[in-house]
Amino acid sequence: MEQPGRPADPSQSRRRRIWLIGAVAFVVLPVAGFLGLMLYNRAQTERALQRAIEHADKTDPAWRLEDIESRRLALPMKQNAAGPVTYAAKAMPAPWTGSAEARRLEQFRPNSQLDPALTGALRQKVRPLRDTVLVRLREAMRHQRGWFLVQWSPDYIGTVFPHLLTARDLAEFLTLDAALRNEGLDHGGAWESGLNILALCRAIGEEPSGVAQVTRQSLRAQAVECLEQTLAQGIVEDEALAEAQRWLAAEASEPVLLFALRGERAGMHMLLSNLESGALDWKRVLDTMDRNARRTAEQVGNLLDDAIKRDHAEILDHYNRAIEIAQGPPWELLRKTRFIVKTRNEMSALVRFLLPDTKRLVERYLQSQAQLDCAIAALGVERYRRQFGAWPKSLDDLVAAKLLDKVPRDVYDSRVLEYRKTADGVVVYSPGPEATFRGDALDDGSQSDPHGRHHEFRLWNPDKRRQPVPGQNDK
Repeated sequence: MEQPGRPADPSQSRRRRIWLIGAVAFVVLPVAGFLGLMLYNRAQTERALQRAIEHADKTDPAWRLEDIESRRLALPMKQNAAGPVTYAAKAMPAPWTGSAEARRLEQFRPNSQLDPALTGALRQKVRPLRDTVLVRLREAMRHQRGWFLVQWSPDYIGTVFPHLLTARDLAEFLTLDAALRNEGLDHGGAWESGLNILALCRAIGEEPSGVAQVTRQSLRAQAVECLEQTLAQGIVEDEALAEAQRWLAAEASEPVLLFALRGERAGMHMLLSNLESGALDWKRVLDTMDRNARRTAEQVGNLLDDAIKRDHAEILDHYNRAIEIAQGPPWELLRKTRFIVKTRNEMSALVRFLLPDTKRLVERYLQSQAQLDCAIAALGVERYRRQFGAWPKSLDDLVAAKLLDKVPRDVYDSRVLEYRKTADGVVVYSPGPEATFRGDALDDGSQSDPHGRHHEFRLWNPDKRRQPVPGQNDK
């Protein structure tokens, strides 16, 4: 006879169910929590990116790269300064930048004659190109604006800019042509060649990249130094001085810092959008980089899947803020830029790799603006000397004589530029970012200028211009 089974213990069965539920909860809840947090962070990232894009749309319509290009290329070719520049480049021989003649020229003080050896070398190098290269460059001076056609890489950072190297070559040619003309006492022709370098700046125009606008500022500096050297060699007519003031003022009014920041923002947006959509393979981006950049980028590439949109938002937000600052007074730029620049430890690897040194861009811009302002005021000083037979007592005299609308304000501290007389002339200068420069770069009589004359423009007394080659006085 079978023994009836013992009835199940209800409490034991309940404990088993509780244990099972607890075990499942122990496994599922952390996973669910992690997934929930991940989805929340992803949603936050999406919102941050959307906010950054909407801010750019609202404050700077038509900010994307295709919009900037459409605006640039709308200028008809017949009005494009880059047209004759391109034709001039085709007549140029091998690259000129950093030529032996240019390096030799840097060894002479601005108001010193050149030795016969360098003069002969310049004749051989420059004269054969005047009927081709120089004629085309003179044509470019008739145009107010310009654009070069750029083949933008889908990753932006892989874009090449051969026309910028060409512009540097042409600027060096003009510098050497001016030096040779000064040796032949053709100071008017030398002046025109120096001023012609600004036509290369106009040809670059609004090109949307940091490298283009940094090149433009470098060309500005070359033009100003060339004009300064011509005035150290001889006398230039008042009409030519006034024209140069207008050209320099027009160049100084160009928002090259904004061009650079807007271009970099548009380019980074294109790059990151292409990576997010899969239209661009990160490995192909690596192939465009040098070895050191590739090593950094390979480390960055491991983070792309999870972090790219977050970094996209951060980069756009940085540029949005930088562009807003760039539209304010120049003397506030450095102070405000410090608030948006993060340390390396505060940035992800991708942001560190893609984001340029914004502070350095601002410093370059201010340096360039200070140099242009000093040149504009100094040309007014030279015009005053020609009209009144003596140097002005202060820059205010130029306003009274209607040679300046107003004394330029120093881009570093909003005060007016400084002016002082020296043993052999006068100098207009900016004290610089540290307010320590005194316009004394060439006071000691050396041919070396450690400040690069970026914060001063020197004018020599007429009897101190075009001095003999050092060491040849006794010959």
